[in-house]
Amino acid sequence: MVRTANAQRCIQDYIEADHYAWKDRWYVINTNPRCEDLVYQLLTKESFEVFLPKVQKRSSKRAESSRKKALEPLFPGYLFIKLNLNAPEWAKIKYLQGVRRILSFGDSPVPVSEEIIMSIKQKIKSGGYAKKSLSLKAGDKVRFAKGPFEGLEGIFTGEVSGKERVKVLLKAIYSWAFTVEVSAAELGRAD
Repeated sequence: MVRTANAQRCIQDYIEADHYAWKDRWYVINTNPRCEDLVYQLLTKESFEVFLPKVQKRSSKRAESSRKKALEPLFPGYLFIKLNLNAPEWAKIKYLQGVRRILSFGDSPVPVSEEIIMSIKQKIKSGGYAKKSLSLKAGDKVRFAKGPFEGLEGIFTGEVSGKERVKVLLKAIYSWAFTVEVSAAELGRAD
C-alpha cells in the first residue's frame, strides 16, 4: 500500500514536472558588462519576449538641465527572457553575442515567477525605482548617519559610477586621511 502511494506520488510529480517544463517561463540572462541593450535587441529580433527593466539615471545638475533623460538598467548585467526550455531555440541563447550565461542551479535554468516580473514592471511604471539625485558636490562636509563610521565626519569626493555608492575622504589620526566607499544612504550633510 505504501509502495503504491509512493509510486503514484512519483508519477504525479513526473507529470507536473513535465507539464511545468513545457510552459513558457521567465528566466534571467547574465550579460557581459554594458551589453544589456545589445542582447535585448538580438533576442527581440529572434522574436523572444524580453524584459530589460530600466530606470532614470541619477544625474548631476548639469545633466538635469538637458532635455533627454538617460536610462540605465535596474539590474546592470541582467535581463529577463520568457521561454520554453523544451523548445529547440532556447539552447542557442547561451551562445549569443553578449550573453555570459542563463542563471542556473547546476545545469537547470532557474525560473522567475510571473508575479515577480509583474511586480517589477508595476514598480517601474509607478516610479518606485527612481534614483534620487544627490544634493552633494565634491568638497562638501558630510556626517555618517549610520554604518561602521556612524558619527564621523568626512569630505564628499564623488559618486561611484553606476552604483548607489559614494566616496568620502576621512581624516584619521593627525595628518592621515583615507578614502572610503560607502552607500549614499549612510550620509547626511554636516552642519
